[in-house]
Amino acid sequence: MERARSGDMAAAIKLARAYESGNGASQDEAEAVRWYHRAADQGDPYSQAKLAEMYSLGEGAPKDDTEAAKWLMRSASSGFAPAQLNLGLKYLHGEGVAQSDTAAAHWIGEAAEQGLPDAQADLGYLYLTGRGVPQDFAQTQAWSLKAAKHGNATAELNLGSMAELHAHDEAKAEAWYRKSARQGYAEAEYRLGRLLASRTDPPSPESVMWLKKAAEQNNALAQFSLGLLYEQGRGVPLDYREALHWYSQAAQQGSPQAQLNLGTMYQKGLGVNPDPAKAVALLLRAAEQHLGPAEWDVAVAYEQGNGVQQDPVQARHWYDRAASDGAANAENSLARCWYFGLGGERDRQKAIEQFRRAAQAGDQNAIVNLAKVLSDNYASGDDRAEALRWIAVAKSRGLQFSTGGAAAPEQSTTPNPALERVSTADMPTH
Repeated sequence: MERARSGDMAAAIKLARAYESGNGASQDEAEAVRWYHRAADQGDPYSQAKLAEMYSLGEGAPKDDTEAAKWLMRSASSGFAPAQLNLGLKYLHGEGVAQSDTAAAHWIGEAAEQGLPDAQADLGYLYLTGRGVPQDFAQTQAWSLKAAKHGNATAELNLGSMAELHAHDEAKAEAWYRKSARQGYAEAEYRLGRLLASRTDPPSPESVMWLKKAAEQNNALAQFSLGLLYEQGRGVPLDYREALHWYSQAAQQGSPQAQLNLGTMYQKGLGVNPDPAKAVALLLRAAEQHLGPAEWDVAVAYEQGNGVQQDPVQARHWYDRAASDGAANAENSLARCWYFGLGGERDRQKAIEQFRRAAQAGDQNAIVNLAKVLSDNYASGDDRAEALRWIAVAKSRGLQFSTGGAAAPEQSTTPNPALERVSTADMPTH
């Protein structure tokens, strides 16, 4: 203590560690901060990095990312590799500094060059995604292999991603994912579970096991995937309550797909009493993230007054957004708004143009509606040939057709058709 008080830097560091750990002194994080400060002020890069860590975590001092970044910069500028990595991560996430992928890549690269495996793995990821550096799969491979030699789970995941998504080598991808997953890395557990699930129908017990491991570590993609399996009874017993549980976990983390499917379950009363208001609240959360099928469901709810007060202006707004985001049925629904003046201006010509786009894309409601709108206007000189052609298309597809104005859309029974079948296509890759 006396040596630390007299300015001995090594003694100050030893005392700070003792207060931080409670080994050799009563644990006191505030005292640890005070003594790390003394050593940091004398230029010790380790103490500067430790001080930054404690400010980042709010341990022994109020959480302060700006102060943390200041001390990391001092430590990193002295060449301390762990500080260089952490400063790079601060820049990557914009914590205490202005977000900059370029600065992140610089500092992470500095640490990687010094042989820090975590930095090598992160630099490999930056090359994989092209953040702060040009996308370069050869560099991803090189840096990830260096880190993987030290058993770095992130590097092993990077190598698995490279093998699966770029080399299209599932066997190699599985091998790397397994190495990473065996270390308990949730993202690798999810990737391995998803990869195995894509090979068999229904998914194998092993694939479900890995998805559960990842889900229990709060991996939102795995939680969503498990919800999907339980809702469909694929690879696991059909269990709506389990589906609700896992969708809820993923929805709380902001997964729009989980919010959509959970909202649909509340609409239909699957595993829970029907609750239209709660359903719409969940659908709105997904819709606000520009998930097209959720936007369409919200529009239908506003049009019909199901779970919310009926509001044609809001209905039209959400149909418009859904159409912009490529939702099935939305073009047809927006055309109806133009045709009937629902929630705004009425314009028959714009309605026809919108019906035509939707019909050309294969929307069956739009095919029927376009045929009806055109056939109802023979007397006004509209294109009879086009009307007859769409009538023929409708009849060839077995669609019911009769004149009398554009039909109202029906509520979708599958809010997100792309999510109906568990495969690498519908279990998100990242």
